[in-house]
Amino acid sequence: MKIAQEIRKSVFFVCINNSKASMSLSVVSTGFILSSPIEDKQEIFINLITAKHVIDAARKYSADGIAYVRMNTVDGGYDYLNTSLDDWIFHPTDPSADVALFSFVPPERFDYLALPENMAITEKHPKHEQINLGDDVLIIGLFVNHFGRQKNIPLIRTGNIAAMLEEPVDTVYGSTDMYLIESRSIGGLSGSPVFVQHPVIRVEEGQVKYNLDGVKPTYFLGLIHGHFDIKLGMDSFVPDFANQSVNRGIAMVVPAQKILETIHQPKIETIRAEFIKNLNRT
Repeated sequence: MKIAQEIRKSVFFVCINNSKASMSLSVVSTGFILSSPIEDKQEIFINLITAKHVIDAARKYSADGIAYVRMNTVDGGYDYLNTSLDDWIFHPTDPSADVALFSFVPPERFDYLALPENMAITEKHPKHEQINLGDDVLIIGLFVNHFGRQKNIPLIRTGNIAAMLEEPVDTVYGSTDMYLIESRSIGGLSGSPVFVQHPVIRVEEGQVKYNLDGVKPTYFLGLIHGHFDIKLGMDSFVPDFANQSVNRGIAMVVPAQKILETIHQPKIETIRAEFIKNLNRT
């Protein structure tokens, strides 16, 4: 699977300080960046996106009420953007949507790639009907055992679509639409972006299509919610695994449509409108 390496720059890591005695940041999860372009302006709003349950967990364990966004910088290192947990915004009408966002204009010191909104594959996207079972997917996110000491090092995991949006899936926030993918979601990947790639050879409208250069078109599918576990009881035949969980290898993906709905809710549009008004005054 060939991918553009630059796409890793769309990912950041979420950290929390869980010590009241001293500053002790733990890298806990992943997020990514979607852009909101402003007409006739070079400036853009960027939307930091992660899973809602990441922010909920941070509120529970954070000692200072801050989500520290760890982003790479133009000088080759990394720095933190301090965001109040109270400033993260959820879906306006659907409490089962596992999406959280923070919108702002980024400082110039950060080195990032903002994914354009038109990369998101939704039911209204002209290519949506061409996305199907078995298509390749890739996840970009945090591996807690190797996240990078000098800079963020997002890892890439691959898999394929195992189920489309056919029936709601039970989650911690209730029953909701989810793509299912065959790929191991592990601790730290919550909030990671998921991309789907067209096969080199495929059928469209009854005709065989193929890409001569072998490059697969890539679309943004959604974000990682979590995975299914097998719970092992006390009678497990492997004593060391008693009362432990085993990853079933199927991960749940929040559809991109839920993310776009969160971005374009009235509260965020009001913030953007105010920003544009201030730009026009300068």
